[in-house]
Amino acid sequence: MSDQPELSHGLGDLARDTGLHPATCSHLVNTMVERGYLKRAGPRKGYQLGPMAYYLVRNGAYRNDLVSRAEPQMKNVAEELGEWVVLTAMAGMRRLVLLELNGTRGRVQLDRQALRLAEKAYDSASIWLFLAHMGPEERQRFVEQNGLPDCTRSALETRLTGIRKAGVSVYQDDSGEVAKVACPVQEHGAVIGAVGVHLPAFRFTGEHRRKILARTADLAARISVVS
Repeated sequence: MSDQPELSHGLGDLARDTGLHPATCSHLVNTMVERGYLKRAGPRKGYQLGPMAYYLVRNGAYRNDLVSRAEPQMKNVAEELGEWVVLTAMAGMRRLVLLELNGTRGRVQLDRQALRLAEKAYDSASIWLFLAHMGPEERQRFVEQNGLPDCTRSALETRLTGIRKAGVSVYQDDSGEVAKVACPVQEHGAVIGAVGVHLPAFRFTGEHRRKILARTADLAARISVVS
């Protein structure tokens, strides 16, 4: 699969090429999908390398089409806002940073080493956004793996419902010093990533706050693929 990472491979092909029994191959593939090493290309469309495979070898950009589409748009927003702008996706049950632009100090800097896994389960606006758009079974697996945040399950579901309705996730870290905003990036109706803005919480007020929320939502819409 690594020789042609953009191609999809059917389960039968993988079983044949590896010499595994189809049932064994299916079990292994499902585990690798859950952990982010493979991803489903779509219903009955086979499998492709997932973000964790790219993360392990740091070989090019995962979802290069998405990153290439997002980068110029993100650069404009980072320059306009003068803040950090980030593109993320899910890698199995963890959040993966794909691209990060620093718009502070009067110029935009691209972090070429941005590809990395987030360390804390609930410490970002984008993970709350991804949770809000997960199906019930996937969300349950996430909670089983990471535990609940500092709230009850009922309170968690109420918060996630609010995020889905609002179309935006706003989060402050435990210290209260950093504010984070994230909006969903969609492809054909499915949430496949998120774009967000990070900044010191004291700057996330008034007109600047309204501008950040508006620009982040517009950025997500521009990067998304509707049809």
